[in-house]
Amino acid sequence: MDEYSELTESELQDIEEEFDTFWKHLIINEDGSINLENLKRELTDYSTFIGEASKVYAHVTNGNISKPNTSAEDVISVSDDENDKFYYNLFRDDVLYILDEESLSSEDKLKEIREYFKEERE
Repeated sequence: MDEYSELTESELQDIEEEFDTFWKHLIINEDGSINLENLKRELTDYSTFIGEASKVYAHVTNGNISKPNTSAEDVISVSDDENDKFYYNLFRDDVLYILDEESLSSEDKLKEIREYFKEERE
């Protein structure tokens, strides 16, 4: 229990409140004893959740985040940045492909690029 000795009174109170409101009814019997079978099930579910959340975080952040205790705000921010990079590169490559088309005149290339971005917005 040494890891709890560094917690403030407020942090300890928050832990107690979280336990009472979320976990207590799941793992504590009416007589106050621990329901070991329910505790095992809850810990297994929690372990599965942690592992799966890590995979999702890694996927949506292109491997930049995998720790499940990372704040949602940070995961969303990194995910948005990765999506921006992906679409920037996609659009850049498509525009360069159009510009490299030797069979198109400059006017046709401009028309193709305008049409391309018009379609992407719809």
